[in-house]
Amino acid sequence: MADDKVPIRAPVAVRPSFMYSPLNDSLDEFRLMSVLPYQPDTRIQIELCHASMSHASLPGSYRCLSYTWGPPDDTQEISLGGHPFRVRRNLYEFLEQAAKSLCDEKIWVDVLCINQDDDDEKAKQIVKMGLIFHRAKEVLVWLGNDNDLFLFFEWMNSGQGKFGNHAPGRMESTKRAFLQHPYWNRAWITQEILVATSIRVLYSTYSIEWTLFQKLAFLGAQTPHLFFCEWRNVHMDVNQEEPSVCHIVTVPRNYSGEQVNTFRHGPVLVVWRS
Repeated sequence: MADDKVPIRAPVAVRPSFMYSPLNDSLDEFRLMSVLPYQPDTRIQIELCHASMSHASLPGSYRCLSYTWGPPDDTQEISLGGHPFRVRRNLYEFLEQAAKSLCDEKIWVDVLCINQDDDDEKAKQIVKMGLIFHRAKEVLVWLGNDNDLFLFFEWMNSGQGKFGNHAPGRMESTKRAFLQHPYWNRAWITQEILVATSIRVLYSTYSIEWTLFQKLAFLGAQTPHLFFCEWRNVHMDVNQEEPSVCHIVTVPRNYSGEQVNTFRHGPVLVVWRS
């Protein structure tokens, strides 16, 4: 008698047909992606290429994406190397914007540039991540399309964010929304941001240089879990009322001073309140 059990199908998020070509460890290789120009009613198209850490022209030739993965059950389909490939919505929304403004640019994106099904490759590539981010010409911080941040970026984009003046009362909630965004809670931020040589913050269609955020020290007094300070004042009192103009930094609560010092030349510093 034939077995009438229905075989269990693989979950939809599994990459059905794309096959990664192996990286050459002797050449210290890693992958970079590029997104083809946006075409309406067409899947986002991504191509991958190999790059070598030892290549003299590598530094400054690509960007890195720093972002949150988002819920695993909310995915969209793209085309990776001509094959269907599913990514989580937050990355999908970045790729949509990249197809319009960063098409054909080389970008390092963890979930696309590392074979997530190869544990050996993942282990080797994770070790390289600090150097990959450090050698990038720019780190792109993607905060998604959440409407809660719209007013904040409108305010920043208008030029008001360039000065140390307090925003009107209605801005307080949107400033808090920015500082409490899930992105700032990521453990990986210490590696992706602290080693960056240049940073740009992207939200929806907005693009704002990190230097503007360095001028918003007063925001630190508005949030329960962050404060801002200049690098030379790392050991300042976290409870002081008026922190000076600062760099945004995110460091876990148990991050030691010795560890912070290893990032002495990093452009930013984030510290958690106790």
